[in-house]
Amino acid sequence: MQLKINDKTYNVKFGVKFVRALDKAYPIEQQGLKFGMALSAKIPELYAKNIASLADVIYYGTVTESPRPSLVDVETFVEEHEDLEKLFDDVLQELSESNAGKSLMSEMEQELKKK
Repeated sequence: MQLKINDKTYNVKFGVKFVRALDKAYPIEQQGLKFGMALSAKIPELYAKNIASLADVIYYGTVTESPRPSLVDVETFVEEHEDLEKLFDDVLQELSESNAGKSLMSEMEQELKKK
């Protein structure tokens, strides 16, 4: 997926490096242990149209870019985006097609259909 942020086109890739970066930034803690399950937490937030989570996912999706956009640049991009609904849909679609997110997205979609 490519997005134009501040007149520069960036590749947004939801792969292993994305998952590692997201897990490092948002670890889940239980009984003093940290678990890398940030994507499991972010996906429902995307379905709930949480704009901050959308900015986070896009930002960490640029982890392989050099230079990469700043978080502030991504937040501004999201805030000023003309069609926010489509941006949410595009990011969710890209996650569902990526190797890193495919099975988790499938599980989440099945859970949502049950409800």
